[in-house]
Amino acid sequence: MSWQPQSQLWPSNQAVLFIHGIGSAKPGHYDSLLTRFDTAIGPAAAPGIAKYCIYYDDVNDWFQDKVKFSTQLAAVQAFIQEQVGKETDPDLGKTVAAYMGDVVLPVINEAARIAVRDRILAQILQIRLDGNKSGIQFQNQRISIVCHSMGCFHTYEALHAAASNPAFKLLPITDLMQFRAVMFMASPAQLIRSVAGALGPIIPKGHLAVLSGPGLFRPFEKDITGETVYSARNWVSITGDLDPVGGHFFKKKAAWAYMFPEGQTSLIDDQSALNIKDKAELIGILADIAVKREASPQILRDPHSWDNYIANHGQEIVKWMA
Repeated sequence: MSWQPQSQLWPSNQAVLFIHGIGSAKPGHYDSLLTRFDTAIGPAAAPGIAKYCIYYDDVNDWFQDKVKFSTQLAAVQAFIQEQVGKETDPDLGKTVAAYMGDVVLPVINEAARIAVRDRILAQILQIRLDGNKSGIQFQNQRISIVCHSMGCFHTYEALHAAASNPAFKLLPITDLMQFRAVMFMASPAQLIRSVAGALGPIIPKGHLAVLSGPGLFRPFEKDITGETVYSARNWVSITGDLDPVGGHFFKKKAAWAYMFPEGQTSLIDDQSALNIKDKAELIGILADIAVKREASPQILRDPHSWDNYIANHGQEIVKWMA
């Protein structure tokens, strides 16, 4: 059966789209995450939100791509290993490269990443139609996005397409499509920009929004007076100081890997509570994630878990979505 966007009636005027990273995500996989989200934002806010989860592993075939694009993947891993090694040490660089290569892998398959982008846009359109069917006019809809890991890259690409191509009917002014908040959790967008810029033709550049400007920037539309209206009122980045996907290599932030467009609200969690005592222990955990893949419930003390990011910022999330 071909993919169809999720559809539901809204309980109020608010909706949130959750966009996952790599993994074996399928319907029901993130039920525990949604429960964590409801707990974090509290009983006053949770019942009034229509929640959507988009899945795209049928488009991004992780294992098939790993075999098909093995030469390109090796080049990506070599670049990451060298850069991380400069930031910390060769051992951590080698482990992070193996782990992060899988995170970056979907960008190599141009057709697949464009298909994922368009799926996200189709789901956003359906969310708007659901809201309208529920009696909420477009200008009164409060729609937000929570995305994680590689899902942040796909979200970045989708938002830029939405704000620059009138055909998608999602412009912030013309189509009244301004998100209340887009919350990026451990975004690899800057890392992918660095990899794509450094490796030349190994990374297909067509339709790649992370390379469309002199740096990463928030998508926008200008009104008739020339005033800028951004596609998201609140553009938020949350990561942790032990999360390499979010640009941190054992508590050291790397500018070449950390997403930081102008106007971003940036939060970097202190992950001391995970009790990861040294780089060797972090290497072991990252190696475990590389084998089991992110979002596995079997991973303990995961510095890349979006469950923890949501739990740590529940009340802030409520304010950003308001």
